[in-house]
Amino acid sequence: MHFLQVDPTKDRQVFGWTPSVCFHELVRIMVDADLELAGPSCIGEGRRILDARDGRWQR
Repeated sequence: MHFLQVDPTKDRQVFGWTPSVCFHELVRIMVDADLELAGPSCIGEGRRILDARDGRWQR
């Protein structure tokens, strides 16, 4: 099985980057985006999370 594992330590140290959403919010955003692409209207919290951050999941 292929998977992605991320360690943002260097991003924080070198660039001063911090995430604007937590892992659980990111999962909700991604699932809702996949549902929207598949056709059903968004029924989860992903759109509300993005709207609360001016439509952005990154800074």
